Amino acid sequence: SGGTEGNLMQAQTMTFCFVVISESILLLSIRYYFKISFFTNSWLWGAILGGFGLQGLLLYTPLSEIFGCTALDFTQIGILLAAGTILYLLSVTTAFLIRKKYQSVE
Repeated sequence: SGGTEGNLMQAQTMTFCFVVISESILLLSIRYYFKISFFTNSWLWGAILGGFGLQGLLLYTPLSEIFGCTALDFTQIGILLAAGTILYLLSVTTAFLIRKKYQSVE
């Protein structure tokens, strides 16, 4: 029924958004692992912010109908931000522990 299709579309949209967020987090985590300052590459920040801008354009304009997406509400965006924060903290912690392990071997 329509309710199930709407829930599926929201789930697919949230998954798509999380993939975009997680790729940005991966870039920042790699920079952290190699001890590269976050703000030394303005092109990278432009790409990340541009990606989020394009994602917003896709979700909140008529393009959403073409791509089969739906707008997300504040609760769903909050869930995505919380999941992204957890992913970032896990990746930074992992990078820290790996770096610490290999520094103690040397």
